[in-house]
Amino acid sequence: MIGTVFFIILNEIIVNNFVDKDGNAISPQMVKTILKPSKEEKRPNTDKRIDLYKLM
Repeated sequence: MIGTVFFIILNEIIVNNFVDKDGNAISPQMVKTILKPSKEEKRPNTDKRIDLYKLM
C-alpha cells in the first residue's frame, strides 16, 4: 500500500514537472513502464551492459 502511494506521488511529480527530450509532455503510462522493475525487454543485452564490478 505504501509503495503504491509512493509510486502514484512519484509518477505525478515526474509527469507534472518534466518533459521528454523533444519538449513533449510525459505520459503517466510511460513513467509506469520505465519504472517497472520487471520489464525484461527494456533491459540491455548482456554484451551492452556495464559491469560495475570492473569499474570498482
